[in-house]
Amino acid sequence: MAVEVFKNLFKQSQESGYFSFKKLSQELSILSPKSREKQGVSYNDTEQKIIAETKAAIVKNFCLNSAIMNTDKFNISILNGFMELLDDETNSEKNLAQSFFLLHASKSDFSNIKCSKDIIINILKNLWSIDTNVDQEEYSEYHSMFQTLIKSKNIIKNITNVMNELIEEINKPLYNYSNLKLIFFNSDFDTLCGFSGKDRIYINTLPFTKISQYRCFSSEVKEIALKLEFVRLFIHETSHVVLRYYLGNLNLSSPYLKNESNYKIKKSVIECGIESEKKIFQEVIDWDRSIDNRYNLTYCKKFLNDILSDKFEIFDTEKAEVVLIPPEDIPKVTFSIRFHEKLRGF
Repeated sequence: MAVEVFKNLFKQSQESGYFSFKKLSQELSILSPKSREKQGVSYNDTEQKIIAETKAAIVKNFCLNSAIMNTDKFNISILNGFMELLDDETNSEKNLAQSFFLLHASKSDFSNIKCSKDIIINILKNLWSIDTNVDQEEYSEYHSMFQTLIKSKNIIKNITNVMNELIEEINKPLYNYSNLKLIFFNSDFDTLCGFSGKDRIYINTLPFTKISQYRCFSSEVKEIALKLEFVRLFIHETSHVVLRYYLGNLNLSSPYLKNESNYKIKKSVIECGIESEKKIFQEVIDWDRSIDNRYNLTYCKKFLNDILSDKFEIFDTEKAEVVLIPPEDIPKVTFSIRFHEKLRGF
């Protein structure tokens, strides 16, 4: 129903050239009082049904997002990519990727980010650019690392510990990491690092490409930083996959677990992925800026080798001489993103 109401209002808005999510919310409320409630997306459904449920959930998420509702009107052209997504009923990797990304983006809290309206507009304008038609062989080394990481007892243990800290009682079998897929995608989003879906972690090629093209640093300095960033992304996004698997809902938000789950929740957290990162890296690390800061290559190279050998200890940020991201600067979003001077494309 939510999708059809959106489509009808989109068509009606063609003449004026502007779309109002406030009006959409009002129309949904008239049709159903439950329209003001967040819609769950079952982890257990088929991919085809998940795509359909996700699109309806996105529409409702938009109407519950204060940053979007506080914007009077959007130029209708900005929503063309979203309309194309709603009309696309194919069960394709690209459709899944765009649907999962917008599911996360539509419920993100941009309150601690400057120019939140511009960010939302860029998300909607550039959604179409997310494309999974990538030569995965080009990233074969990362796929090899991925196969090592999904078998890492230490990483799995740390992610499991985070789950146990959040959920009172887990009634499902342990997540089967062999079900997890790694998908690299191209996009026009400079600062989007990655996001997750059902049994999938998605990683954006653009930030990797930009860092690899830095001319002022050696290939080894860039390679080690990129590989540790890949490890960070794996931990971050996989923890979201596992949490949603255990709670059975792909439209959960870490800060609101107690309100959105039928399970007994011990606590909610700002960002589940960050909690898992900290179990291993202690803090949230900006690897791009760490390259500029000339991080301790010897220490970080050894740590990477240890982590891939499944015998690592907790990362020592002081010895590593890395740049940390202060808690107040961490976006409250449900995907991995970095905002800073070098990467402005988001």
